[in-house]
Amino acid sequence: MARLTPRQRAWRARIEAVLRVAAPALDVVVIGADRTRRLGVAVERTVVRVARRPRASQSSDRNPA
Repeated sequence: MARLTPRQRAWRARIEAVLRVAAPALDVVVIGADRTRRLGVAVERTVVRVARRPRASQSSDRNPA
């Protein structure tokens, strides 16, 4: 890898400093997104279970023997 010029080193240091400052906020965003995804999966499973139950009871209601 070629050596960095002083200007490139300065830009690299600036970018790394911004990332160090922003890292905690980005961690919070990632954690929030993960929890939202998990909540969405839990809600989706609940909706599927609730949706399946009436179908089974409706088929028995339609054909009273």
